[in-house]
Amino acid sequence: VRGGLLGACLPGVALTVGDAQAAFLPAPTSLLADAIDTTVSLPVLLLVFAALPALCEELLFRGTIQGLWSRVGRPWEAAIAGAAMFAALHASVFRFLPTAAMGLLLGTLAVRTHGIVPGILAHATSNALAILAMSLGWAVEPGPWAWAACAVAAWLAWAPAAGARAAAR
Repeated sequence: VRGGLLGACLPGVALTVGDAQAAFLPAPTSLLADAIDTTVSLPVLLLVFAALPALCEELLFRGTIQGLWSRVGRPWEAAIAGAAMFAALHASVFRFLPTAAMGLLLGTLAVRTHGIVPGILAHATSNALAILAMSLGWAVEPGPWAWAACAVAAWLAWAPAAGARAAAR
């Protein structure tokens, strides 16, 4: 549940951070033009661009890279390093900060929940919402809702997992 809720908030985080980044590095308007082929069925789009990337990227960045880095450093250092690598692999200077912010939240979720399954769910949910918005032609702009999404995302990522609260008692 936590992963799905965080995933629903991640587009707001990306829009807010992207809007802030645009003040000093505006993205070309054609950056996302034709990003989604609307002739492909929605289930195929969701599988190829939401579920599979979420699974593979979370296994690589939060499972492998962050997991290995945590063995030699602090978990939070591993989350930051994984987020930077996650953003760099997406190979867009115009999306680096929004992607790094999302990667940091996903990394924090992995640290707090001691696993990557909530992150896979969050990542897939976020990707699916972006695909749905693009495929339906919705123009989503940052605003108060996006700031609220940032606050909820931060809480969801940093709040202790239910099992951790029970173990602390």
